Amino acid sequence: MDRSDVIDACTRMAWYADQWDRERLAGVFADKVTLDHTGLDGGEPVIPGPDRIVAGRQEALGGACRFDLDVLRRRLDGWRITGVVMAATWGDGNRALAP
Repeated sequence: MDRSDVIDACTRMAWYADQWDRERLAGVFADKVTLDHTGLDGGEPVIPGPDRIVAGRQEALGGACRFDLDVLRRRLDGWRITGVVMAATWGDGNRALAP
């Protein structure tokens, strides 16, 4: 049962992000999530809340990126994502021109 629940949590994150379903997307994350953009922008990982992650989803990436889910934790109401690593897989254009 846990295996399918973990797969479902990951699938829901991707589906809700693709559908721009902000409310449901926020619901797949734990209260604290380690978000690692260092593969895209350098710097250090951050720990934003789910609302900040969803708001950041609206920022343009200028290409595609891969999401690796590092950590999921089971809570009483199901599995929640507690760690995401983002890595660029391809891009086009000049990222220096992005706002």
